[in-house]
Amino acid sequence: MTSRTMLIAALFVLAISESILVQSAEDTVVITTRYGSVRGVIRRFQGINKPIKTVSKFLGIPYASSPVNELRFKPPKPASAWQPSTYNASYYRSICIQPGDYNVHFWPNFSHPESEDCLYLNVYTPHHNESSGDSKKLYPVMVYIHGGGYEVGTPVVSPGDIVPLWGVVLVTIQYRLGPFGFVTTGDSVAPGNYGMLDQIEALKWVKENIENFGGEPSSVTIFGERAGGSSVGLHVLSPLSKGLFHRAIAISGVELSPYAIGSSATAVVHTNELAKKLGCATDKSAATITCLRSKEAQELLVLERANIWRPVVDGNFLPDTPEELRKSGRFNKVPLMAGFTSQEGAYFFPRHLKTVAPTTFRENLSFALNYILNKYGQTWVAPHKTEVPNSFMDAVIFQYTPWPYAKDSCKLKRGFSDAITDSCVAEPAHASLSYHSTQQPAFLYEFAHRSKLNPDPEWLGVRHKDDTPYQFGFPLMNLTVLQNYDEADRNISDMVLTLFTNFAKFGNPTPEPVFEASWPRFNQSHLDYLLIQGKLARASNYRPTQMAFWLDCYLARGGVDA
Repeated sequence: MTSRTMLIAALFVLAISESILVQSAEDTVVITTRYGSVRGVIRRFQGINKPIKTVSKFLGIPYASSPVNELRFKPPKPASAWQPSTYNASYYRSICIQPGDYNVHFWPNFSHPESEDCLYLNVYTPHHNESSGDSKKLYPVMVYIHGGGYEVGTPVVSPGDIVPLWGVVLVTIQYRLGPFGFVTTGDSVAPGNYGMLDQIEALKWVKENIENFGGEPSSVTIFGERAGGSSVGLHVLSPLSKGLFHRAIAISGVELSPYAIGSSATAVVHTNELAKKLGCATDKSAATITCLRSKEAQELLVLERANIWRPVVDGNFLPDTPEELRKSGRFNKVPLMAGFTSQEGAYFFPRHLKTVAPTTFRENLSFALNYILNKYGQTWVAPHKTEVPNSFMDAVIFQYTPWPYAKDSCKLKRGFSDAITDSCVAEPAHASLSYHSTQQPAFLYEFAHRSKLNPDPEWLGVRHKDDTPYQFGFPLMNLTVLQNYDEADRNISDMVLTLFTNFAKFGNPTPEPVFEASWPRFNQSHLDYLLIQGKLARASNYRPTQMAFWLDCYLARGGVDA
C-alpha cells in the first residue's frame, strides 16, 4: 500500500462537494431505534442513471459499550441506550487506536482522532420518506469489514455514500486492532480474538436494528478485503457467526491465506513480550492482564513489529484450524464469492524492495517468502522451519522466472509479483472455493482493470487495493483523491457495484447477464471465473501450472520439509 492506494480522508468532503453529489446543511433525517432516536444526513445525487437518487447516512453509531478499563481484553458488551436524547450521527467518531507510524506510512496526510473507545459503525441507506408510504420497503444489507492486517485500518477511508443507489443498505464497521483486539494468555483469562468478537457484535446489532434503517435483517452479506477478506472467511467457519449473515464476499484474502490466523503459542509469546516491556510480566495470567489493563492505551503499542496480532484458534470463535474445519465440512452454508487483483504481490513494491534485477531475483524472492514465513508462520514449509528450504526456493524460482526473458527486469518484477499473488491469495482462494463449492454456490473473480490514468509505472499492474475505489464508486463520484478517472473507469465501477449488489440480493452476481456477461459458478470440475476488465469475460483455469504447484505445497497444509 502506498500513498496512491490509500485515501486521504481529510480531502473527502472537498472532493465530494465538487462532484455530482449535492447536499444542503438543512438536509437531515431522524429515525427511531431501540436505543433512541438517531439523526443522520441526507445526500442527493445527480447524473447517475439509477432509480434511487437520495441516500441517508448515519455515522458513528455505537454498536457496543466502550471497551476500556475492565472491558479491555474482554468480549464486547452491547451498547447502552441514549434515549431520551437524539443521537447525532452526522459525523465519524474516533477510529480504533493503532500505530501512529503506520498511519504516516500508509496514509500520508491522514488525520483523524484515535481512541480505544472505537466500536462504532456507519449506515448508508436508500432514503425513505415515512409520510409517502415507502418506508416499508426493505433492502438487502451489505456489511463491510476493513483490512489492514488486523493492526491498522478504518472504514472512514471508504465512504459508502453512493453504494445504496444500487438498492442495498451498506454498513461499515470498526473493530479493535492490534493488542487491543488480539492479546491472549492462551487460557480463559484472556483467550483473545476480541476484534473478531467485535465483528460478531456488530453483526448482532445489524440483525436487531437494521430494519429501522430500511435493511432486511434476513438478507445480510458480509464483505471485506485482505484482513477483512480473511475475517469474512473466518466468519464462514465460525459457529458463533451462524445465522448472522447469508452471503459472503472475500476480497484479496480468505481463511486459508497465510495471514488469516496466527499460532496461539506465538500469540502468547507476543503477549508475554508486551507484558515484559511494560513491567507486567508475572507467572499468573490474571495478574499480567490486570497490569496490562492499568496501562495507558498508547503504551500498548510499544511492540514495533507489524502483523504480530491476529486471530487464533481459541475453541470458541474458531474451534479448530481453518484447514481442519474446511476438510471436515464444518462451515456456515452460505453462497461465497472470492477474488483478487491481477498483481496483488506488487504490494511489496516499494515497501520492501527497491529493485528486482536478474542478479537479485532469487535474493529478493527468497527475502519475500521468508518475510511472509516469519510474519505469518503457517505457509508452505513445515512448522519447525524458520527459512524456506533451498530446494523449495529452486522450484519457486523456476516457476516464476519469465523464460525466455530472464534478463528483463520488468518481466522479473512481474514474476516476483505473481509468486506472491499466487501463494498468498490466488491459491488459497481456489482451495477455499473448492471446499465450499461442494455444498454451496461459489464464485471466483480476477480484477484486471488498470486505469489509463493510473499514475504508477505500468509494470506494477493492478495491485492490492487498486479495486477498492471501484467497489465504493469513487469514479462515479469523481472522487479524485487517488487519481483522475475516465469513462472506462466509471463503467468498471458500475460493473463491479452491479455484480456485488446482485450477489447481495440474489446470491448470484449475474441472475441475468451483466454488461452481456454471465458469471459461471466455480467448482472442482470446472475452475471457471470472471475476468473483470474493460469487457467482462468468462475465463477458466487461472494460471493452472502455478496453482497446481502451490496446491502441492499446501496439500497437507503441513508444508515442505525438504
